[in-house]
Amino acid sequence: MFQNNGTNFTSVGDLPSGSSHGNFVSWADYDNDGWLDVFVGNNTAGAADLYRNEGGVFSFQMELGTYYFGTAAWGDYDNDGRVDVLASGARTLEVTNTITRLWRNTGNGFTNINAGLPGIVAGSVAWGDFDNDGLIDILLTGTNELMGPISQVWRNTGSGFTNIHAGLTGMYDSRAAWGDYDRDGCLDIVLSGTTADGRFVTEVWRNLGGNANSPPSAPTGLTVTPSNSTVILSWNASSDAETPANGLTYNVRIGSVPGGSDVLSAMASFDGTRKVAQAGNAGSRRFAVFNYTPGKPYYWTVQAIDSGFVGSAFAAEQNFRVVQPPPAVVPAALTNLIPGDTNHDGLLDGTELNEVLAYYFANSPWLMMTNVSGLGGTNVTFALTNDLSGAFSVEYTTDFVEWHFLGPAVPRYDFIDTNAPASPTRYYRLRWP
Repeated sequence: MFQNNGTNFTSVGDLPSGSSHGNFVSWADYDNDGWLDVFVGNNTAGAADLYRNEGGVFSFQMELGTYYFGTAAWGDYDNDGRVDVLASGARTLEVTNTITRLWRNTGNGFTNINAGLPGIVAGSVAWGDFDNDGLIDILLTGTNELMGPISQVWRNTGSGFTNIHAGLTGMYDSRAAWGDYDRDGCLDIVLSGTTADGRFVTEVWRNLGGNANSPPSAPTGLTVTPSNSTVILSWNASSDAETPANGLTYNVRIGSVPGGSDVLSAMASFDGTRKVAQAGNAGSRRFAVFNYTPGKPYYWTVQAIDSGFVGSAFAAEQNFRVVQPPPAVVPAALTNLIPGDTNHDGLLDGTELNEVLAYYFANSPWLMMTNVSGLGGTNVTFALTNDLSGAFSVEYTTDFVEWHFLGPAVPRYDFIDTNAPASPTRYYRLRWP
């Protein structure tokens, strides 16, 4: 794995899944915690391993089958706000018994839904909504041990997948991708590979469906919440005529000047037109975690992306700058000082205590949690005694030493921790800002 330093790349270490004849690697934030996780195929051992990103440290989570000479792609096929994964390959190194599995993300793991898709090797799979019905469909190409080279489109009906018999040229050693080359609002197909009679071809197939796809609404309610050395950029959900709200993804742009994208590129034009046919860089989350440089101004905005990869207009641009105060200079003779003890008498009087608490609570030092429900489960909700307290973030720990950001506690107040039922027990705290 290599980290982008802005001008070059630096190795930050290896994952255990090294492989001869490199198979596949694919990024996605499967648990919606704001950190990209990675799915790695392995032609040496065959296993495909999922690694969770825990703030820059990757931990093995589970194996999702065996795919020699395989491929994989992430997409939320059931519009539940959790990204699922499609994987194809062979069960053996001899490239026999090909298989394609669709693993549904349940929030507590992954379940093979037995979608009935043909297995392929030496090919690729891709998600895209070709008929603009708000459900992403499957494009796959490669070699099947019974049918030979194939290229097929499988329509997502909402209750399963159906081969539409699109008449595409079957190929092996092939790649396939969606893209709206004629900008008519319908996804077209590009195929590249080797045909059954040995020809090397690249073909563009135009989508003649003609089903209209309107862009989503622009997000609203953009908010910036500082949290330790990061800020949490959050926004309200958008809406779309074809794609359900949970099926939308979001795309953040950040620049150092107004209208800029030099910090985080949205890969879209200023008017929101997408330059790539893919989901937004924030996935289905309505927040993004950003490591800022203190004192530096930032200008940011966000757009919504529907299942046909059409982008909304960008929200009205916001800006922020986080200024950290200089560290206090403490005389050497003063030791064992209590934080907030401004008169150095070793005690916190009422005024000093209120000043200390004011850094942790938005409007009142006596906020209390009420109506708590869901502890020990995945979804936790609660209320506060002061409804005007402002935006909070949630942190979790297992040892009361290391605290980790989980996400914002919004709107009144709720958060999701898909790993909550796991061992060891997790504990939570609110942090403001």
